[in-house]
Amino acid sequence: MPLISTEHINKNIKLAIWEIQEDEDTLSQMVDLSEKDKATLQTIRNETKRLEFYAGRTLCQQAFSTFELAFHGMFRDDNGKPCLEKSSIHISLSHTERYVTLLIGLNFPVGIDIEKPKEKMMRLAPKFLREKELEQCADNLHKISIGWSAKEVLYKIYAKKKLIFNKHLLLEPISDDWTKLIGTIENEDVKKTYALQVKPLGEYYICFNTAELENSN
Repeated sequence: MPLISTEHINKNIKLAIWEIQEDEDTLSQMVDLSEKDKATLQTIRNETKRLEFYAGRTLCQQAFSTFELAFHGMFRDDNGKPCLEKSSIHISLSHTERYVTLLIGLNFPVGIDIEKPKEKMMRLAPKFLREKELEQCADNLHKISIGWSAKEVLYKIYAKKKLIFNKHLLLEPISDDWTKLIGTIENEDVKKTYALQVKPLGEYYICFNTAELENSN
């Protein structure tokens, strides 16, 4: 079953994972696309991206059914953030060549990212981690990769442009293995703080927010 996992993380957050085993034609028969999504699909020429697109929409429809939530279709806003038609529920999607992950937030914005640690992250680390965060990572590829993924989550939550990863996005690990962190978005417009969690999935890991902390303003 491609829908390999659905989980109630807490009363506000739900997680679903789809393993991509189907081809594009099969997925296209499994999903009902909104008119906005149909228009978006016409702009996607890359076959892999089209497959991910279909898998993400199929995951959303089946996950919402599993969680007994109403689903009336989805679209992307002007900043590229996935949104639901006729709903105040928040969602976030992340893809790899093998999996699609979905995070559902009932009461606040959410972000999710799935990654596989890669050596190139070591070279790129100063571009997305602050000096203190680099020191805390201590050249550990696992932690550096989680740092990237956690900041991707914060970027998706903010859902606007002009964020500098090593300036406006702050991380504070609260577990030695970096599976639990506090993430803060801070610039001239906003200061919001979130609890972040990391879950392993084979050679991948999934990072997402689980709560909006009370000291946010």
